[in-house]
Amino acid sequence: SYINIPIAFIADPMKATPLITTATPAFLLFLLTMQTYQIEDVGNDLATVLSLLFSFFATCKVFNNFLSDRDEILAGNAIRAAEVISSIKSKETIRARWTFTVNGNDAKAVGAGVGTEKSTEDQQSAAGCDYNDTPLFTLKTPLEKGRVRNLNLFEPRWLKMIDEVTSRQLSGHAKQSFGCVTCTNKFYSAIQIEQNEGRYADIIFRRIGTMAKMIELVEGTRPVSGDRKVNVKIQGEEPFLVNENELSISKEGYLVASCVQEIFDEDANGHAETLNC
Repeated sequence: SYINIPIAFIADPMKATPLITTATPAFLLFLLTMQTYQIEDVGNDLATVLSLLFSFFATCKVFNNFLSDRDEILAGNAIRAAEVISSIKSKETIRARWTFTVNGNDAKAVGAGVGTEKSTEDQQSAAGCDYNDTPLFTLKTPLEKGRVRNLNLFEPRWLKMIDEVTSRQLSGHAKQSFGCVTCTNKFYSAIQIEQNEGRYADIIFRRIGTMAKMIELVEGTRPVSGDRKVNVKIQGEEPFLVNENELSISKEGYLVASCVQEIFDEDANGHAETLNC
């Protein structure tokens, strides 16, 4: 299908801006060149005139496609935004907002959707070092049960999360995994937090996630900076349900669910077992 270019320009004059911006210099140059022509020279430059006409029509065709693609992208983004809003209203997803420092020493919840922030020390002292809280890692695509994935982590908050999970394994606690949730929308921006480099996070993630068991961890360093990084191999386990009332932010800057409900496909009664509460 084709776009009616004049109607499109009338309905939204800003659509003409790219065309005017790119065509004006060439048109002015053409006018300056034509001032030196004599009438009898036009026939000699017929090839130039035809080339300009061909370029003009080719530009119209390209711009027609540009308008069509632009409208499709805008329409697609509008539909996606509506779906995200609808998922929040239907409680299918949860929105969480917080700030944290890049060095992972200070994090604070912003707005609704996240409870009081907790440090690792607070989590341990609150329940006698029972490690009941489940760290949450955000993914772009869902982690399926039984699937293995590799995570290449270098952000300080994720490194500290992995250290926390590893320390639980070494100390013999039963809980040796963390939760993975799928983000439907994610936004981060750079901010200053008491003279420190920080981030503002605003993410929307699905309420149902998947527990991830760490099956391999390899320490390493980044090529240029030499900073620490880790490669973690994880395997998807049972799905779980997150309650927004049980969400908090660790001092290091990652989400924590103080109580998750593990969902079993074999549960005939449709009940979810509450773990580590």
